[in-house]
Amino acid sequence: MARTSQRVAEAAGCSHGGDGEPGALPTPAAPRGTNPQNVGGVQGFSLPKASLLDRVAEPGQEQLTETSQVWACDMDFAGTGDARLSFVATSDATIISAASREPGTFKNLPDDKGVYGPAQAVLHCGKGDVYFAARWNNEYDGVLLDHTRNTTPSYADIRRATFQAFLNTATSSHSCPAVMLPDGR
Repeated sequence: MARTSQRVAEAAGCSHGGDGEPGALPTPAAPRGTNPQNVGGVQGFSLPKASLLDRVAEPGQEQLTETSQVWACDMDFAGTGDARLSFVATSDATIISAASREPGTFKNLPDDKGVYGPAQAVLHCGKGDVYFAARWNNEYDGVLLDHTRNTTPSYADIRRATFQAFLNTATSSHSCPAVMLPDGR
C-alpha cells in the first residue's frame, strides 16, 4: 500500500521534500503471523469481530513496511476468501498532497481535527498532518458483501468500524487528536 501511495503521488506530479525526489521505501519485512490483539504490531489494534469470517477471512499473515515517515501493514487473511486488507499511516507530504488533490474526496472533521473520506483521513497531529488509510482487496469486499447481505452490521458498518478501530489505536503514536468518524447516515 505504501508503494502504491508513492506511485500515485508521483503520477500526480507531487514533489517530495527539498530535492524533488521521492524517498525510497525499504523492502517490506518478512511475513509474520498476525497477532489478533496487536494487528501490525500496533498495541491494542484488533479487527472488529464482524470483519472476520470463519474459514473465509481469519487472521493470517501480515507484512510491514516502515520508515521514519511511513508505516504500512499488508494483511493476508487465512481462509478460502483470498482476502487482503492494508493499512497505512504516513506523514510523507507527497502522499498527503496526492490524497488531498481529489476534489470532493474529504469532508471536515469537527473542531478542525482534520478531514476524512471513505476509509481515509488526514489528521492535524502534533508534528504536522498524517494520512491514515485502509484498503480492502476485491475478494475481501466480495466476501463481506456476500456475508452481510440483508444483515446487521452492514457492509458499510463493518468497513467503517474497521477503519475506526485503526484510527483509535494508530493515531496516538503520531500525537493525533482522537476522532470519531461520522456514520454516514
